[in-house]
Amino acid sequence: VAVDIIGFAFVTELKCGVLIKDLSVENIREAVQQIRNDYTFFAANAINAAKHTSFDKMVQPYIDFVKEDKK
Repeated sequence: VAVDIIGFAFVTELKCGVLIKDLSVENIREAVQQIRNDYTFFAANAINAAKHTSFDKMVQPYIDFVKEDKK
């Protein structure tokens, strides 16, 4: 469950959770219920999302760039 801001767009794209417009109790409750209703689906997608957005994976191109010999 996350607030619907651009930085969390991947939650919808990767179907790994539910975005809510604000942090009202009702919105949080509905989002949690939606996840509970299809927990296996969301859990599997969350694992895939974690692999996709892994810090190690995302930072590797930068590490490779820094390690390049710039002679």
